[in-house]
Amino acid sequence: MGNEPAALPSVEPSAIEAFLEDARKLNDICADKREKLSRQAISRTKWNKRVHIASGVIALLSGGAVTAVFTELTSSLAVKIFAAVFAFSSGIISLVAATLFDPKETQSMFDGANQFLVLRDRLRLLGHEAWTLDAKKILDELKGLRAEYAQAARAYDRLLDN
Repeated sequence: MGNEPAALPSVEPSAIEAFLEDARKLNDICADKREKLSRQAISRTKWNKRVHIASGVIALLSGGAVTAVFTELTSSLAVKIFAAVFAFSSGIISLVAATLFDPKETQSMFDGANQFLVLRDRLRLLGHEAWTLDAKKILDELKGLRAEYAQAARAYDRLLDN
């Protein structure tokens, strides 16, 4: 009967525990990166809204309605300077908002946070199911999860503020 699979070498319980410890460490790293990306994305979203509101308010202040109101109160030159300063400020704020708060980059942060969350949950599940699996299966699962982690880290680590 030469068709039987080769018997798996016996694995010490300490080796299985080492695999699970490695999974716990990777789980902690995924949880940390998920938290950071999520926090950064939420912060960017809030700042983006604030900056757009400020830009809109300044744009309104530099508009014709303000010019008409202030024409009666000040000299024509003062109104022109006032409108020019606010128009310039509005342009600068809009430029900053468009540059620093790119919606695609913020969405990537949310996507990365989600991918690290999925990895973290799968690593936790591996830890909970370990008692039903043999050492080879644990090691194979851990290798696959490490590969997925490496792929996620390559894609999203650049977005982390360190």
